Amino acid sequence: MRARALGCALLLSLTSMCAQAGTPDSLTMRAPLFTRRDLFYAGGAAAAIAAAASNDAWAQGQALRAQDQGSRDAARFAEHLGNTAVVAPLLVAVDLAARATGHPAFGAATERVAVSVGVAGVGVLALKQVFGRARPFESPNDSRDFRPFSGHDAFPSGHSAIAFALAGALGCESKQRWLPFVTYPAATVVAWSRLRDDKHWLSDVTAGAAFGWWTARKAETIAKRRLPRGLWVMVFPGKGGASARIGARF
Repeated sequence: MRARALGCALLLSLTSMCAQAGTPDSLTMRAPLFTRRDLFYAGGAAAAIAAAASNDAWAQGQALRAQDQGSRDAARFAEHLGNTAVVAPLLVAVDLAARATGHPAFGAATERVAVSVGVAGVGVLALKQVFGRARPFESPNDSRDFRPFSGHDAFPSGHSAIAFALAGALGCESKQRWLPFVTYPAATVVAWSRLRDDKHWLSDVTAGAAFGWWTARKAETIAKRRLPRGLWVMVFPGKGGASARIGARF
């Protein structure tokens, strides 16, 4: 039942974006990319991550207690909402459907969301390598096990980053007031699932959420300026396989 509810929530979010998709407004085009608010956000995010880090062990113990069937099902499904192997094909399918049915604005909006989530995903992968933090099941008694470029990849949480990037990007493309009350709780469940599955510490998912949301919002701002009509993709067959070229519609 919980899995079905989360699935419906994601579909409703994409549908609301379809209803609101259109040409970016002039304020979005003129607004500066970085402002003083970004400094406040960085400070708040750092404080939140530090607070979470001081409670990593406690939060892990609480999350691991959720072993009932309902919690397992919810965690299993929520994990998909932060998995690029699931999110990327879903966005591609929605984009193709929008273009095929004569909804170019919706298609362009979907493409901008995909680009924004992709930027957040690439960024978080880079940070994982830099910090080299061990996952809880790898170092259960030491949440401070950081070994840069060691191959460990707990910090930040990629699933949390993708989930909150998707929520933030959808929020940029839709003006539906109810949308945040669906997307952000769904993203929070994704973050919780990573603790419940013993894959991340609380500070991992906090950092992932903060980074994913901020990065996607910034990428959305750029995408609305540079990709007002979305992307185009051309596939060229060849002897050794097919090659693809991607560009922007202006």
